[in-house]
Amino acid sequence: KPRDSFEGHIGIRTLEQGIVGFDPQTALRKTDGSTGPLPVTFAGQLPTGFDLKEVAGFRGPRFKSMGRVSLMAVFGALQAISELGMTWDEFLQRVSPQMIGTYVSSGVGAFDRIEELVLGSHVNGRVTPSVLAEALPDTAGGHVGMILGLEGVNSSPVGACATGGLSLYDAFHAIRTGRQLAAFAGGYDAGLTLSSFRGFHAATALVEDADLVKLGLRPDQASRPFDRTRSGFVVGEGGG
Repeated sequence: KPRDSFEGHIGIRTLEQGIVGFDPQTALRKTDGSTGPLPVTFAGQLPTGFDLKEVAGFRGPRFKSMGRVSLMAVFGALQAISELGMTWDEFLQRVSPQMIGTYVSSGVGAFDRIEELVLGSHVNGRVTPSVLAEALPDTAGGHVGMILGLEGVNSSPVGACATGGLSLYDAFHAIRTGRQLAAFAGGYDAGLTLSSFRGFHAATALVEDADLVKLGLRPDQASRPFDRTRSGFVVGEGGG
């Protein structure tokens, strides 16, 4: 059973070297091949040192090969079960696994496994057997369904930043029409990787350090989508 609370600060804060596997001060690759400082040094993060495998008690080869998105999805499903008001076995006595759907997806997939696949293919020539499957957007929902023994519809709609909303929409209509009696629904992403920061920065989509300095704001005030001074979004990780 997942813990109800976590030590550490959850939210947007300054990146610490090593959290995402790179130093933000030397992470930006320029068009001439040289590197320079990444103009974004903050992100929405889980607490420093947060280890999903340790917190949730995940053990065994299945969890060892999981990408961060899949781990978060399974963790989220376990949290939902902990709030049922009954044990999982008691719930299954009332609702058949065939009538419990899984509508869990990721807007991109597992960034960490995508990077591993690319680096393994082009740099060191080593690719682990599970890396391709773990990189796909629908793998997280597959893990949730298999681990919980669900036999209902397993669907993973993908709609970029709207993926979580689409998952809820599909689950709602499946229950409303009687196709399912219950469902796990949600969206997860883990974008704290170098490729994510580089890609969104190239698209000029991110709030940068200079924007905060200009407005006298702290990193935890960077995400302000409905403010007239907004200048982009903040990369993060999480879901629900």
